[in-house]
Order: sequence, then structure tokens, then C-alpha cells
Amino acid sequence: MFKHAAQLADGEFDLPMADANHGARSEPAHQGNPGTRAESQHERERRRRNQVDPALKKKGWSVYRWEKEAGVSSKTGRRYIDGDTLRLGVDTHKKLSESLGIDLPE
Repeated sequence: MFKHAAQLADGEFDLPMADANHGARSEPAHQGNPGTRAESQHERERRRRNQVDPALKKKGWSVYRWEKEAGVSSKTGRRYIDGDTLRLGVDTHKKLSESLGIDLPE
């Protein structure tokens, strides 16, 4: 089903990819710019918190209230801030951004 990771000459590992014959992805999960490394969950959380936390504080909102005001399901805002989600759906991203009055980072 999955091909094994292959060690590259520079000591890094090539990401395993699903076998196309099984109907799964045939490309690596992260497809950033060539030569860049994937952002860690910690880095993503720090970047998102730096923008979201001040906006929540300014409005006097908890994350729970933010989710309710935006009209998204519970835990969506928390998972976003914590960096658990790589990308939000377009509609969800728009709702969360507009409710805070800021342009949220991906």
C-alpha cells in the first residue's frame, strides 16, 4: 500500500507516498516551495496565536465565543489556533476572519 521512505544523499528522508493503485494520494502531503521545509505544528501555532490572540483580547472573546460568533462548529477555532489544522475550508476561513475583522494566516 505505502512505499517505504528512501534516505536521500543529504541524510534527509523522502516522504512515503501512497500507491496510486489503491486510490490514495500519489504525491507527498506537503507541497510547499521547492527547497523549503514544512512548517512544524509549533511554528504554525505560534504564528497563528500572534495574530488571533490580540484580536480575541480586543473583542473580549474566548475561543468558544469566537467559534459561536463565526458560526463554525465547536473546536474549529481551537484546532486552528493550536496548529492542528493545516488549512481551513474557504468558507470556514472567511467566517473566522470576518468575525475577528482580520485576515487570518493559513
